Order: sequence, then structure tokens, then C-alpha cells
Amino acid sequence: MAEDSVSPVDVEGPAELSLAEKIELACAMEATAPKPGNVHPRASFIDLRYADFLAAAGAIAQPLSRAAEVGIGRSILDAIVATREKTGTNVNLGIVLLLGPLAAVPNQLPLESGVIEVLRGTSVEDAELVYAAIRQAKPGGMGESSSQDISDRPTVTLRDAM
Repeated sequence: MAEDSVSPVDVEGPAELSLAEKIELACAMEATAPKPGNVHPRASFIDLRYADFLAAAGAIAQPLSRAAEVGIGRSILDAIVATREKTGTNVNLGIVLLLGPLAAVPNQLPLESGVIEVLRGTSVEDAELVYAAIRQAKPGGMGESSSQDISDRPTVTLRDAM
């Protein structure tokens, strides 16, 4: 065989990442970027370390990757429960709330228009599940609201509540 010829081996490019792998990678990359006042590989708090963010990234990947199947609310609650089980902290509530609707966009839709459609389709049940996720995460500084307070049962869709 000539040196410049290619052997008849089936050569494929890099495998496409699954949605769960993309979620985990995005969370790990976000946690890795140094940000003043935040945890990153060279900065931690007494009760929160970079390793917590990496553990949380792994914990939320599968639950959020199922958002299109099980719904935004269920996937967000499952991701927060998985995070609490793995880390015992509120390490990633914000990114879970951000990624839940994005992960629910069907593959055949463009992300920008798809997320609008997904959010329009949210239900009161989605809101109930997300409220439960927020209570499970136990974030500080929530305060109170005269309507649709996080400690109450929502009466509107998730989109309207947010």
C-alpha cells in the first residue's frame, strides 16, 4: 500500500455528545472559569468547593436530559434532589433553573424559538414542582411575595410565576 493512501478502516469523527454529557460539560466549564468572589478551581468557601460543583454537574446531567420527556418541573425537581443527595448543598439551583427549559427543547426545533414554545407550554404542575425544587434547595434571601410566594402552592403556570 502506498504511503499516501488511507487504509480501509472505518474512521469516524468525534462522537456526538449526548444531551446529558453536554449538560455536565457546560456546568463543569462554568464552574471552572475563574470569577471574582465565586468558587473555582483555585478558590473555595468554607462550606463550598470546586469539587461540589463538579459533583453537582454529574448529578443533574441525567435528570435535566429527560426534560423533554418528563417535563420541565419534574426534571428540575429531580435535578435538585440529586444535587442535595450528592453534595448536601444548594450548589446549582440557578443553573438548573436556566438549563431546565433549554434541555426541554425538542431536537428538531431551533433553541431560540423552541425555548419560547417550551415556556409557553408550562403548567401549574410545572410551577408546583419547581417551587418544591426551590424549597428543597433552600436558597438564602428568598424573601416573601404577596402573590405566588415560594412557600405557597402556585395557581399559575411556571412561565407566569417566573
